[in-house]
Amino acid sequence: MESSINEKHIKYKELITRMANDDQSAFNEFYEIYYGVLYRYASFYVHDEDARKDIISDVFVSIWHNRTNMEKVLNIENYLYISIRNRSFRYIKNKNSEQVLQIKDVSEVELVDKMEPEQALINGELLRMIETAINELPKRCRLIFTMVRGEKKTYKEVANILSISEKTVHAQMCIAVKRLGSLIKKQM
Repeated sequence: MESSINEKHIKYKELITRMANDDQSAFNEFYEIYYGVLYRYASFYVHDEDARKDIISDVFVSIWHNRTNMEKVLNIENYLYISIRNRSFRYIKNKNSEQVLQIKDVSEVELVDKMEPEQALINGELLRMIETAINELPKRCRLIFTMVRGEKKTYKEVANILSISEKTVHAQMCIAVKRLGSLIKKQM
């Protein structure tokens, strides 16, 4: 695990160095690696799809314009998440919008193709119950739960991204799991 994290860090540092030398293909590769993750992250703050795309584009444009200084950034992922968060907050403030969280639906088509109709119906209902339960979590708790369970981030990574302690992440995860369990029990 430790070596894969180091390899990942080395790869991103290499991309940043190539970008600093005006290598457009390195920027394209960097963009491909991060766009999807940043899009999902921005969806926690901004509901409007066009606004999310604009925010992410602004961050990437900023990175390209500041590419010669990007080597000074110690943790590029934290930098990206913080940039998305800050630009999202600015967007919300400027538009006087309320913060909206959107959870993507799990594709039920794949499940239906692989199981019996009765089992597919049961699984579809279970997925809807889980999604409803997740959507009923408090916003901050829902964000942390989705980052840990959905994006497979460690407590430490989530703590760094959201500028909170690991204990807070752990506490929010305990709250989320407890609430999800009780909400699903009520619906069954």
